[in-house]
Amino acid sequence: MTATPQGDEVRSLEVSEDELARRRAARAERPYDMRRLSYAGTFKNPFKSGTIRAIEWLTAKVTLLRLIRDFERTGAPVGAPFWPKAIRQMGIRIDTPPEEIALIPPTGPLVVVSNHPSGLVDGMILAEMVNRVRSDFKILTRSLLTGIPEVEQFMIPVPFPHEDNARELGLQMRDETMKHL
Repeated sequence: MTATPQGDEVRSLEVSEDELARRRAARAERPYDMRRLSYAGTFKNPFKSGTIRAIEWLTAKVTLLRLIRDFERTGAPVGAPFWPKAIRQMGIRIDTPPEEIALIPPTGPLVVVSNHPSGLVDGMILAEMVNRVRSDFKILTRSLLTGIPEVEQFMIPVPFPHEDNARELGLQMRDETMKHL
């Protein structure tokens, strides 16, 4: 077992398969409603959550919901085929040269991290590009996206810093990431 000292305590960097299954089951008990795609629910302050909800509705949320509805209507594929279909559905053209795609390691552990400066789109684009080479990768993403059953196998949840149990969830994220690596 690999461990790292944290002061006088030692924290495990490994997560058992049973623990990962327990976490997935816990997430499955809270079904993901794609029409409620919002960061507002992560805030307890009603003013903050209301402001975020209003901004989301004033920007591209209606368009995003329409795209999701159309995507679901045509049948959302599970696993690796999800990414190219989602990118096509959104009308996104990826102009990454083949020699850049060739730099993605075809084997070995891989975790993709994106700061999402363009919302959800940049993470989806990275997933689609990595998926061209391999399908055994993980994406660190906000926990509200991990309940999408079609692509949950690729996701490792990252908690928001303002969440009550962010520290505990952050340690779980680290453990799950290290388990994959």
